[in-house]
Amino acid sequence: ALARTTVRSSVVAAESALAGIQQANRLICADAGSGMFVTLYYVGLEPRSRRLDCICAGHNPPLHLEARDLFVVELPSGGIPLGIEETGVFSEVHVELSPGDVILLYTDGVVDAESETGEFYGLLRLTEALKSSGLRSAEEIVEAIGSSVAAFAAGRVPFDDLTMVAVKYVG
Repeated sequence: ALARTTVRSSVVAAESALAGIQQANRLICADAGSGMFVTLYYVGLEPRSRRLDCICAGHNPPLHLEARDLFVVELPSGGIPLGIEETGVFSEVHVELSPGDVILLYTDGVVDAESETGEFYGLLRLTEALKSSGLRSAEEIVEAIGSSVAAFAAGRVPFDDLTMVAVKYVG
């Protein structure tokens, strides 16, 4: 909760999202004496231009489903988690959305879900599940992928959280 508040207040007060993330990193580093760190994928939408501003700090990169051809692209990854290095370098990329496009953010628990045989759900299955449900609403996409992961895991209790957020641009 403290990291979330730090990131939000830093980004709002900064001249850019990138400057805000860099400031949040410095503040979290100052507080992270116990070796704690935070991964994050920052996504800000500029509605008029349909542009996403994306900054990765060691988190799984979101998936971008392009509605026109149901093609899935992994958004840029990289960066180190916040709280690791005060002078950490982060980069910002911009993605333009078209009507119907979907951005899927997820935690590693989704791709690391295991089957009865110990096989991971993985990025390929996640990509296919997004493609097959991508024409639905954002809520239905998350439900469909959640059902796919649950069926794959066949009742096995996940060892990590399974968190997903889908954003559908209806522009």
